[in-house]
Amino acid sequence: MKFIKVYQTLASVLSVCLIAATLTAQTVTAPAAAAQSTRAQQTRKGAKLPSAKKIFDDFTKATGGRRVMGKFTSRVSTGTVELAPMGARGTITITQKAPNKLLTTMALTGLGEFQSGFDGKIGWSKDSINGLRELTAGELSATRRGAQFNQADMSKMYSRTTVTGRDKVGDREVYVVEAVPTEGGAPVKMYFDVQNGLMLRVDSVTESPQGKISVQSYLEDYRAVDKIKMPFTLRQVIGPTTIIMRFTEIKHEAAVNDTLFVKPAA
Repeated sequence: MKFIKVYQTLASVLSVCLIAATLTAQTVTAPAAAAQSTRAQQTRKGAKLPSAKKIFDDFTKATGGRRVMGKFTSRVSTGTVELAPMGARGTITITQKAPNKLLTTMALTGLGEFQSGFDGKIGWSKDSINGLRELTAGELSATRRGAQFNQADMSKMYSRTTVTGRDKVGDREVYVVEAVPTEGGAPVKMYFDVQNGLMLRVDSVTESPQGKISVQSYLEDYRAVDKIKMPFTLRQVIGPTTIIMRFTEIKHEAAVNDTLFVKPAA
């Protein structure tokens, strides 16, 4: 029974990892600024902070710009995944298609396959412990946000954005932006490099069958793919578990059939 409980918890953590991966996979399509806090904000040195709109615009430019991003309608990212505490390893594939279709598949040796999908309306997940189920409430909202492919669609994702100050991610100075999802739920914190404009970290709270779980996602090893800068390493800290995804290939305009995203038959 103890093993089953541990495995159920791990299944929930991996389910959260899949949802969080979808959100950070979309960081090349930066969210447009929604309604912003109007009060003047200060850094600890007394200088005014830039607006959320300015930070998002700088991020869009740093990752390639609107014109380049708008050229593509599909993306397939493949790579390896590792659960640092236990040494479990496997593969991960994230398939995206405009305007809002998404499938994330993770296969771990000895643990099986974990999937999370969204066909534009229905979100679902499938694994050997929780079985096949539809996503609800916060899970569905997070997946729906992560599934948005085009930047223009992101403006509706957040009802309010606020630049809360400056901080550090590793040795890099960053601006911290707090964004409240339009559909409700816990605010998302995003950390943008002060010097180069790239997003380096995302903090979120995601729902799972075992309750709410906090996730810190670190975006590393940015490289240019078809003139778009994308993070090739995604490191997620979920409680005591660290999950590291290293992408070996990111391909645009791959042939992707819509049936891939549909909830499987029971």
